[in-house]
Amino acid sequence: MSEQEIDTSDPGPSSQQATDTRDTFSRRVLSRINTLRHHRKLCDVTLRVYDSDGQATEIRTHRAVLAACSAYFLAMFTHEVKESQQDVVDIQGVKPDIMTALVDFTYTGEIDINVNNVQEILAATSLLQLTEVQELCCDFLREQLDASNCLGIRCFAEANGCPQLSSVIDKFARKNFVDVVQGSEFRDHSWEKIVLLIKSDELNVKEEEEVYEAVMKWVEYDVDERLQHLPKLLSHVRLSLLSIPYLMNSVDVNPHIKENVECRDLLDEAKRYHLLPNQRDDLNERMVPRYSTIGSLYAVGGKESSESITRSVECFNMLDCKWEQSREMVQRRQQLGAGVLEGKIYAVGGSDGSVRLNSVECYDPVHNSWSFVAPMNTCRSGVGVGVMGGAMYAAGGYDGRSCLKAVERFDLDKNIWSTVSQMNTRRSFPGVAVLSGKLYVFGGNDGSSFLNVVEVYDPHINRWSLLMPLTKPRAGIGVAALDQRIFVAGGNDGTSRLDSVEFYDPRTNKWANSAKMLSARDGVCLATLGTKILAVGGINGPSYLRSTEVYDVVADKWEVSADMNTCRAAAGVALL
Repeated sequence: MSEQEIDTSDPGPSSQQATDTRDTFSRRVLSRINTLRHHRKLCDVTLRVYDSDGQATEIRTHRAVLAACSAYFLAMFTHEVKESQQDVVDIQGVKPDIMTALVDFTYTGEIDINVNNVQEILAATSLLQLTEVQELCCDFLREQLDASNCLGIRCFAEANGCPQLSSVIDKFARKNFVDVVQGSEFRDHSWEKIVLLIKSDELNVKEEEEVYEAVMKWVEYDVDERLQHLPKLLSHVRLSLLSIPYLMNSVDVNPHIKENVECRDLLDEAKRYHLLPNQRDDLNERMVPRYSTIGSLYAVGGKESSESITRSVECFNMLDCKWEQSREMVQRRQQLGAGVLEGKIYAVGGSDGSVRLNSVECYDPVHNSWSFVAPMNTCRSGVGVGVMGGAMYAAGGYDGRSCLKAVERFDLDKNIWSTVSQMNTRRSFPGVAVLSGKLYVFGGNDGSSFLNVVEVYDPHINRWSLLMPLTKPRAGIGVAALDQRIFVAGGNDGTSRLDSVEFYDPRTNKWANSAKMLSARDGVCLATLGTKILAVGGINGPSYLRSTEVYDVVADKWEVSADMNTCRAAAGVALL
């Protein structure tokens, strides 16, 4: 076909079709313009690009098409710059084949991206501000990620203005940290980039020792050059959370640490953390567990929205921030207590809807199975459970006739329950917490009234003592210990379901208020996750709740967290 016979028509719609879709029409028009370009018709600008030898390639095109796709060309052709008047525009820093591919894309919406050209294309799109192609490159690179290349791709993405891809890679590197540190890219990473990686709470490690060893591996690859950065790197390792034997046998004897004053100061801080647990008031980054090392929180049993009592169990992982179904209990239970002994969860007492229970069952995560252990001596619904000194305590509850003062202690080695000194006050639905080797019991109901009474049990003298009462009576509460304080949240005061939260400081024997929860929650469970507190389920009046919320003690603020799969109130929670 000669240039005088250019055919820019496409087969049109049938005579019966009176309208056309916008996308189809637009594609057809752009295709016709592309045909004009190939025949060098109506082109009003030439892009001139150069190869590595300085040889020029000229690409005839249309200003309007380039300006419609690229902010770079839009600014060039619509502002008072010399290029806006030139017939030939020189483009520096882009290879001819890459420029040709990008110009083709502006007419066709198609481009071949592969491992051989993706970096050059992404660099060019960053320069020319071709957003659509940049996104295609990022999508391609995202699919190529693995532990051996993610850090290099991360640097390239950052250099070319791809924040979304950088964020995806950061998450990938944190999740696959143990594999990432084995590669050469980690070894060759700058110390500043290492800091950005290891400082995150979301670093996926089984124990903090893995982070320390990664830092030392990086430093020792080039000690002469890198030793100067060791104090800064160590300041982002959670040295306080290393085990005492590891601190003493690996960290304390390391010559690089012994010979550096700043490193020794960080090590001393970690030692004080272990030696003086009662003085952990000023928590800093090095004392905050990674999400992956906190453990998994199990929500056990309870009453569902249909008023049915469930045997279902689900598990919350803070790193992934989601709940997943776990193995069901053998028996349906609500108003139960839950605790952890030697890596196993115990569901204690409760009610199956017909009778109060004295049975106790145990979940073994290794075998993913529940089995019964020795029953309590007394049936107890609304029981409070706490674990301390390698033993589990069941306090109060309701036996079907009256609320109880009686307290029982479970000996795991002997698989028996035995009585200990009873409380001063009968109570069911109390809150229970353990702090500094003592068992605290808060509030509850004595069968006729809601209580503000607080007691503490000292196992060394087998005696209960009364403490400063709650600021208001409440039962069905959630209780959790954090930062040498005990937080009491939600419940019912006899007239309404509560969203209020107060905390007790044993050192001063005083109560103070903290931020209210986002929702009123009666029959709520509280659990400490690292330096946060999670409020799980409950009932807010008209509805049973599957919602959870998390409390930041530093910010004194509650925020929405992940919903459970099942609505549940009067459940048990245990951190495994």
